[in-house]
Amino acid sequence: MAAAAAARSGSLTARVVRSLLGAFVGVFVVLLVALVLGALAQGRGQIDSALRESVTGLQRGVERVNADDGARALMTVYEAQVADTMKPGGVRSHLVIARRDGGLRLASAGTPALDIAQVRDGDGTAVLDGLTFRTYAATGPRWRVVVLDLARARQWAVVEEAVSDLLFYLALALPIVLLPVWLAVRSGLAPLRRLSEQVAQRAPDDMRPLPAGRSYRELLPLQQALDRQFARAAQRIARERAFVHDAAHELRTPLAVITAQAHVLADSGPDDRASARQRLEAAVARASHLTQQLLRLARADAAAEATASGAAGAGVDPPPLVDLMDLLRDVLATLAEPAQALGVELSLDGPDQAPAAIDAQLLRSIAINLVDNALRYGQAGGEVAVALQAVAGQWRLQVADRGPGLAGEQLTLAFERFWRGAPEAAPGSGLGLAIVREAARSLGGTAVLQPREGGGCVATVAWPQQRPGAGPQAAHLQPTPSGR
Repeated sequence: MAAAAAARSGSLTARVVRSLLGAFVGVFVVLLVALVLGALAQGRGQIDSALRESVTGLQRGVERVNADDGARALMTVYEAQVADTMKPGGVRSHLVIARRDGGLRLASAGTPALDIAQVRDGDGTAVLDGLTFRTYAATGPRWRVVVLDLARARQWAVVEEAVSDLLFYLALALPIVLLPVWLAVRSGLAPLRRLSEQVAQRAPDDMRPLPAGRSYRELLPLQQALDRQFARAAQRIARERAFVHDAAHELRTPLAVITAQAHVLADSGPDDRASARQRLEAAVARASHLTQQLLRLARADAAAEATASGAAGAGVDPPPLVDLMDLLRDVLATLAEPAQALGVELSLDGPDQAPAAIDAQLLRSIAINLVDNALRYGQAGGEVAVALQAVAGQWRLQVADRGPGLAGEQLTLAFERFWRGAPEAAPGSGLGLAIVREAARSLGGTAVLQPREGGGCVATVAWPQQRPGAGPQAAHLQPTPSGR
């Protein structure tokens, strides 16, 4: 697959060289246009001046000779001169010599039919056989001389000659320019190749920043992006290693209990089996709960990492509208039985309806873990109060209990994975609040724990009402106020 990708990829050196050659050709085109325009203007003037002088000289010569044989001799000389100087396939001019009394009229080979009486002296134009000719005429006392020239074709012949010269110099200069350009581009891209070699030679678990040696401004953004990626990868690897280590440590105890009680069930008498079975069921329940919490934490980690890297909402449809109050009512109904067993009163305060575009699974995980944590560590026969409100563009979810509470550094440590303030007082995995923190991060929010006045704790999770990329579909929906 890498080979196929390499086959499809192009060469950056070749691309830069092609760009420079394109600029070189562009300069050539500009020079060519300027040369053509100059050649057209210069060629027109030169041709007009040369033919005008030629006509004047021929008219004076034939007047001086003033004989038919002399006019024929001049025509012969003209034909010979044209034959010597004209290139194969080139454009020739035509000469007409005529006596004014009509006695003699001579025309060079290929001259179209022309009534010279209609041609004015000096410069002019005439359309003959569908072609436009420039005319040059001079009249004396006894003779008249007319020269016809396809001026446009003659001018383009001058342009063609100029372009040929330019192409010759271009072909001569191109190899001389191409080699230095290729060497310059290859030398300029050498730091990029060295950087790629440094990255390729690193060990798979080497997440150190790249060496801070000499670098170029153009490469700094790439080097900084690689360093940030290495740092994120190092954090993720460290977090996963700690996660695996802690998970293995936490699972070891219930698995050991399960193994021991299984042997007791197999080898003990009827009197001990009931106790062994009870301890076995408790260990299985703890292992099952811990496994579920680990899975929830893994999902929360993945969602939080996607949000931090900017992947959330990029090219993905926004989450559907969810009524937050309905979701919270469902969570409390789910936990009503264990709350009743503990004699704990559950209450919910908030608007009648609270529509929002949100990942319902994340919010459900937050609510379940907060309420479950309050039930586990709260006071039996007390209360757990759940409240939802919209404050300053944020949703704020609070869960308060009447337990022994936490103080000082414990309020922060409670969000650490596998941390339990009083493990002997209530069973648990120590992952509930860690899951809440990661899920809150994935929603773009925060989670804090504070002491409650009169005893207990208040857990508060706040997140924006309108998440970036969530779309405008819920922007106009406001919660409907209500009482308890």
